[in-house]
This record gives sequence, C-alpha cells and structure tokens, in this order.
Amino acid sequence: ELMAGDIFDLLDRRSFDGGAFFHMRTLTFLPKEFIRKLYSAAEKAGFKYIIGYEPLGISRQTKEAYVFSLDQQPSVSYRGHAFIHNYPQLAQEAGYSFIESGLIKTGHAHEDYRIVYFFSKRKGTD
Repeated sequence: ELMAGDIFDLLDRRSFDGGAFFHMRTLTFLPKEFIRKLYSAAEKAGFKYIIGYEPLGISRQTKEAYVFSLDQQPSVSYRGHAFIHNYPQLAQEAGYSFIESGLIKTGHAHEDYRIVYFFSKRKGTD
C-alpha cells in the first residue's frame, strides 16, 4: 500500500500491529528530534520491527567513522546537509531492542560511501 500525506497523521489513526516500519535513505536528511518522534509514533502504532537502511561513511565533521551505540550520543555531519544519527539508541529509546546491523558496500565513486542496515524489534513481542 502506497500512501501520501503526513506520516504522523497516518500513524495516529491506524494500527500496524505486528508490522515492520521501514525507512531507507531518508533519515540522514531529517533532524534527530524528528526521528525520535517518528520512532515513538511507530511504536504507538504497533509496529513490531523498525528496519533501516541509511547512507554511512566518514563524517565530514569529525573525519572519522561513526560508531553506533545503545548509549545516547550526538548526531554528526556526514555530507552536505546529511547527518549520521545513532539509530540503535533512538530505536531503543522508543521501546525497541537492537537485533542486528551491518554495512553494505555500494560501489559508489567515494569508497567511504556505504549503507548501514539495522533491525530492531519491539520490546515485549515474540
């Protein structure tokens, strides 16, 4: 099902019990507070999983690779107007447990350009 409109209106009015909330290549362009609100809304809407695939590489701000953690840490500038966020901690804060993550090589012209994937499962679900 493809829908257009305000994501928060949709998540507020429908139940997605047992579903998977999926995002890809979008959250690097959104502020951390938006992601925090989005993951919380996904949890309230009943999603069992949060699955993300987001661009990742050497931060242009720190000149280092980002190290994800279950502890809170700042987002850092990635490229241009994009940011690397600590997705596992943000999902955990919204009521999800980390399952798995990894890097996917992309063949991009910049060798540090990868995709990080991660899976989180809602706490208290089978």
